[in-house]
Amino acid sequence: MKINNNYSAFAKAFLHILFFLSIIVYSPTCAGKKPSMIEQNNANSSLMHLYLDSCPAHAILFVGDGTLALQLGFLQQVYNYRTDIVIIDKNRMELPSYYFKIINSLKVEQQKHFQLPQEILNANSQINFPINTDEKRVTNLKQIDQHFENDSLYIIKNNQNLKYFPGRNIGILEKDFNFRFSALEKMNDAVRVDVVTKISKQNISRGELITLSIIQSFVGLKPICFTMEESDEHFLNMQPFLIQHGIIEILQPLRRVTIEGQSNSSKIVLTSDFLKTFFDNKTSTSNLKKISNTNVTHVIRKANFVEARWLLENADTINSLKLMDQGLKAYPIKQYGVDDYTFGMGNLYQRAGNKESAILLTESYYEQQFLNFENGMKSFPIDQRDAVNSKSKQFKYLKDGMTTYLNYFPDNKEYWLKKLKTTKEKYKKWARDLN
Repeated sequence: MKINNNYSAFAKAFLHILFFLSIIVYSPTCAGKKPSMIEQNNANSSLMHLYLDSCPAHAILFVGDGTLALQLGFLQQVYNYRTDIVIIDKNRMELPSYYFKIINSLKVEQQKHFQLPQEILNANSQINFPINTDEKRVTNLKQIDQHFENDSLYIIKNNQNLKYFPGRNIGILEKDFNFRFSALEKMNDAVRVDVVTKISKQNISRGELITLSIIQSFVGLKPICFTMEESDEHFLNMQPFLIQHGIIEILQPLRRVTIEGQSNSSKIVLTSDFLKTFFDNKTSTSNLKKISNTNVTHVIRKANFVEARWLLENADTINSLKLMDQGLKAYPIKQYGVDDYTFGMGNLYQRAGNKESAILLTESYYEQQFLNFENGMKSFPIDQRDAVNSKSKQFKYLKDGMTTYLNYFPDNKEYWLKKLKTTKEKYKKWARDLN
């Protein structure tokens, strides 16, 4: 990505300052070569490399965080690293000017591929488009033009004509995808299908239309990738068709075959050594700066859990355990806290037969849940009835979870039953006082 063509001198200077504020400065290297371990002596810098390394060659990477997009762009611009990847900041896609810069960086020769109505690309054009909820059929994105040319899609609001987007369901045909992974083509429990997604909101933004148009136009030319995020909107509700590779998600027209009577909905994963290398670097270099807990929870642990689960489901128990061990050693519970993936990995350890780690992670998770439950009773609720009902459900979740856990690991049964009893007494007193 030629960022020199995309940023003014002022913007480039700001880019430098922002990057150096977020990571420690390290010396330049030869063009195209990955900086040495000394130069990567910062966890955030190492994470930026992991994002780019996770992308296939010549990929388009949609980024949901503007700061992250700038940091990745800096790595490309200054160190000439993975310049084959086109980085797109989804937050800026609302700006038609940014759209045209992306088109230039993609070196589009066949402009006819883009099906966006010209009125959308006008800086003063409509930004949000109501969705025509009566439109039931799947709309292939290549048909956007003809829908927007249809005057019947206009509605009048505040004496202005507004156009409907033609329905919640949108699709990308499987035959339009030329980019494939040979490893996935050999999977016996996956089939190629059309990508069909449903917009959950009441309207769609101009930026989302532009993003969908770029995806539609390039699924046959380049890998379409997304950074790993918690928000469903970042993925345009296409999660069922995203496969994990390192810490990014790649759009592919693949679905797992569901056997009748069995649950087989796990995400498809392309395994690699990227996470392993990332964890090893963190563990072997003691003075790496701590990265944010948000990155650990929403990106690293999520990727670690999903890949370890995939390995376990594919009978690679040794590598599944090794990957989880490496992740917990690099980003320990005591330093980075407990999250939902802590519980998930405890479950994986139990399935893999590692009792000690299963108990450690699961009990750490439940200790935090009990603490959260008690802390929640200290705050003064606005709606008392809703507060009592909510806490009742939370306590039932804790009780049911502990019952299941103790069936597997009764070692500390007396401690947990006492904790349940004490917490229940506190909850009852709190509920009485509240009423």
